[in-house]
Amino acid sequence: MILGDRNFQMSTTVFYYGLSPYELAVYGYLVSCAGSRNACQARIKTIANACGCSESTARRTLHDLRAKGFIDIKGYVQMLKNGNHRQTCNRYYLLDRGEWQVPQ
Repeated sequence: MILGDRNFQMSTTVFYYGLSPYELAVYGYLVSCAGSRNACQARIKTIANACGCSESTARRTLHDLRAKGFIDIKGYVQMLKNGNHRQTCNRYYLLDRGEWQVPQ
């Protein structure tokens, strides 16, 4: 058994939007992690490992999903005690199907 094993549902409509295999995998991963607010917080490395791709492919795929209206990405910055800032995990919001770009 895999730790954290759970089932999730994803609309079959997603298959009519011409997504690449990586886009389907990353979107499916985000759906599986999303809570009741349709949000998921995960590191790029975690997404890449779960989807069997490199971190650069995961990053590019996330931006492609954002451009196609599937997700929104909110970056979070943490204020350090010394006054500097650092990037923390992004939060990914799953958007309603009405916001997805219609396939060409």
